[in-house]
Amino acid sequence: MDREKFEELIVKALGELPEEFQSKLENIDVLIADEATPRQLARMGLRHGANLLGLYEGVPLTEWSRQYGMVPPECL
Repeated sequence: MDREKFEELIVKALGELPEEFQSKLENIDVLIADEATPRQLARMGLRHGANLLGLYEGVPLTEWSRQYGMVPPECL
């Protein structure tokens, strides 16, 4: 599958999530990468070449404060 088709599938899947989940994606950017960085793999305790199929990097919603609205988007 080419990257363009994969990205279309991701957009479609996110659009089909129930509203209760879509509303939690506010201020979230979804980034698509061919491979995890060495730093990401190390933080997850994975070896070079391991597959990482999803990773949230940011502050958990449960830890957001009222002032959090001005923070740049988190990455998923």
